Amino acid sequence: MKRLVPQRAQSLVQTSPFLSHVLTLVTGTALAQVIVFFMTMVLSRLYTTEDFGQLTRYTSIVAIVISIAACRYDMTIMLPKDNKAALSVARLGMTCLSVTSVVATIIAFPLKPLVREHWGQSIATWLPMIGVTTFLLSSVTLFQFWFNRQSDYKTISLNRVEQQIGQTLGQLFFGIIGLLGVSGLILGQTVGQLWAFVNLGRKAKPLRQPLPADAPSLKDMAWRYRRMPLLNGSNALVDAVRLNGINLLIGAYSTSELGQFSLAWRVLEVPLALINGAVSQVFFHKLSTLERGEMHPLVRLTIKRAIVVGVLPFVLLAFISPWLFPLLFGHQWTSSGAFARALTPWLLMTLITSPLSNLFVVTENQDWMLVFSIVYAVVPLCWLSWSPLALLPTVFVLGVLMALMLIAMTIMADIAARRWDTQLKEAQ
Repeated sequence: MKRLVPQRAQSLVQTSPFLSHVLTLVTGTALAQVIVFFMTMVLSRLYTTEDFGQLTRYTSIVAIVISIAACRYDMTIMLPKDNKAALSVARLGMTCLSVTSVVATIIAFPLKPLVREHWGQSIATWLPMIGVTTFLLSSVTLFQFWFNRQSDYKTISLNRVEQQIGQTLGQLFFGIIGLLGVSGLILGQTVGQLWAFVNLGRKAKPLRQPLPADAPSLKDMAWRYRRMPLLNGSNALVDAVRLNGINLLIGAYSTSELGQFSLAWRVLEVPLALINGAVSQVFFHKLSTLERGEMHPLVRLTIKRAIVVGVLPFVLLAFISPWLFPLLFGHQWTSSGAFARALTPWLLMTLITSPLSNLFVVTENQDWMLVFSIVYAVVPLCWLSWSPLALLPTVFVLGVLMALMLIAMTIMADIAARRWDTQLKEAQ
């Protein structure tokens, strides 16, 4: 019996490329998240809650820029049937993110006095680094979409581990030598990002070579996939403003409380990233190659599996978080445990819906997602701005509101998949 279970598991992996790819990415993601988790236990004792709060402010600004840096031509790499067209799209995305990075650096200088006034000298000092961070992270994302297209999930998996090792060891190094505060956190993070960029870019040789003579022009590709920056790019920007706007609004209560909130979010993302990061990438690849009539059953199956896998760990986290966080990260992180409990309904639904977001790209229903994204952004930002409650109960209500809206998104995805499949029957 003991031999039979591994044999069945091995047979299932060999007969299911989808499962094999997911397991490859899960392995890398799991190792990366384990590194993050244990290094956070060290870093949380080396840096203060205020330091992490300031880092969250910086990364929140960067994330908003990154959301539109490549004009969504990075994920468009997955869509062309022809490899030469995909190379042209990749070059187009690289051009866009390079220009965005330069512009972000230039704009950062005149904004320094304003940032200094609201968030302090430390963030203002590092604001011009936004262009560098944007370029490194956006390029790594673009490279990963290229390897996703090639079904080279081993390379993606390894790169995730390299990036997390580089970032956390860099932050640890700068902390040990005495460069504490947000400076040590930002510099350490940049070291890991640079390491990931160099290693992944070195392997992406086709993206560094001149385009084939018969490859479509960048102008043709920009026009062919114009809906990506116009609709999907708008979705991405709204999502980035929502998620990072939440961080910035919580920071308005207190920089220290933002650090507490960000730790809770990062720790809860460990099981989320472990399952979802891998499934989302492989699911997107699977969606882009499906025939009509196959999407709706796959979407239903994915939702059911996500519910089965996710409910138990998140319910468990909701119960144990208030005492677990101070135990693991130090007594100064007590509030993080309470924030973690408040966030569990939201992150559970994120686990279920995250793979489904790319479905609206494949079915060309980006306009649906744009409308949803606007509502999904306006509701939490308005609630945080106008809530009459203290911060912790405000976050509890926020978690419930976000979970309810993601339930609505799940229903939308089911409808979009069914309509996409039934178009075949109508055509026949």
